Amino acid sequence: MTGKFLAQILAKFNKSPVAQNARIQVALPNGKFYDIQGIRLMENKIVGAMETHRLVIVPRVEIAEMAEVSKMIHQMDVLEPDNMPQRRKKKLIIP
Repeated sequence: MTGKFLAQILAKFNKSPVAQNARIQVALPNGKFYDIQGIRLMENKIVGAMETHRLVIVPRVEIAEMAEVSKMIHQMDVLEPDNMPQRRKKKLIIP
């Protein structure tokens, strides 16, 4: 997923006033939920890497535990090959 695609997804969700004021969390595969401490732009200096930069979401332990979910209102799965960065054609040389 790219930052541009993430912005498009958030723009779609933010058409709803409910989503605009919803708390954002990260759900891990083990079923635990985490709050978001921040988002960082990181440079990747690995020669020949698929991407040169990454947006990294930094989680923290949730402040207020979520109660049992009564209903899923909307879900958008975003792991689609068209939205993933493509391998660069030539390798970078990093000093």
